[in-house]
Amino acid sequence: MYNTILSLAVLLLLLQGGHAPCTDIRNCVNEYISGNDFYFYRTWWNLTQVPSDIPAEARRVDLAGNAITSLPAGVFSHLSQCRILSVDNNKLTCVDRDAFKGMVSLALLFLFKNKISHVEPGTFRPLLKLSHLRLEQNEISSLSSRQTPDGTLQTVPPDGNISHIDIGTFLGPNSLRDIALYHNQLCTIKSGWFSGMYALERLNLMFNNISSIEKGAFDSLHSIKSIQLSNNRLSTLSPDLFSHSPRPLELILTFPLQPHEEGLLLNNPWNCTSLCWLKLETQNGTIKWSPFVAEPQCTDGALWASLRCSDEGESACSHNECCLSSTFQPQIAASLQEHTVVCTDSLLS
Repeated sequence: MYNTILSLAVLLLLLQGGHAPCTDIRNCVNEYISGNDFYFYRTWWNLTQVPSDIPAEARRVDLAGNAITSLPAGVFSHLSQCRILSVDNNKLTCVDRDAFKGMVSLALLFLFKNKISHVEPGTFRPLLKLSHLRLEQNEISSLSSRQTPDGTLQTVPPDGNISHIDIGTFLGPNSLRDIALYHNQLCTIKSGWFSGMYALERLNLMFNNISSIEKGAFDSLHSIKSIQLSNNRLSTLSPDLFSHSPRPLELILTFPLQPHEEGLLLNNPWNCTSLCWLKLETQNGTIKWSPFVAEPQCTDGALWASLRCSDEGESACSHNECCLSSTFQPQIAASLQEHTVVCTDSLLS
């Protein structure tokens, strides 16, 4: 009976040639009940703001593919039962600190493919059950750590328009297990940005402009299983970065590029002879590669597959056996020049 009513509602909507307003959840094309869960959908409606008629009993709210530009304070405060919120593929530039206040049941939050440049500290603090946060493909360039006299945190860019996430942004949802920050504009990962994230299992930082990672940056990640760092500007990694990380640990350092992507996307220009500690850990099985990624792409003349290291983690590479000192890849050097960005992290310390 319910399927018949739903089919009639769809037919009526098509005959009207547009979107019918939702007055009864049993007759509404964009709201439906599955078991005890109530889903609210307004996808690809060209909405410019969050609709005011989202029922309080909604367990999933999907607003993807619209033209929403901001999430004001309290806009979801009545959705205490909502577990999944999707506001991806919109035009978000502003997320108020109290936008998610009252969403005590939220577990999955999708904000990817927007134009978010700044998220205030404490924004995610009310989300005590948050486990997955997707912020990839926005316009985030740094996470600020500068303390102001009144106790707030801010960045001080030279030109006034550097986008950032403040330190403390992720404090609060201790259940957070997955953060996606790939396809942003991060240049440096600083110590303290991920403090308190003891439950985090997956951290995706691919496709940024990261050239350095401070010691202690990952020390709080006691449950981490996978860190994705491919397609950045990193040339080496200190073993101290992962001294507090559990083993086995999956590292994704180089993502294989398709022929049409060569020269357009940047892979890390690794100095492989400085990564003997990593070679030993991969041989021992304490650090593993993801099955769909490539080994480090060396730009120092070494060949990763042939790199021999002593038990102390020093390179025992012989040019006759495992190095091709004359084969430094000039195309990678050119790619580095083409992908050069202005990083202002020195102003944010």
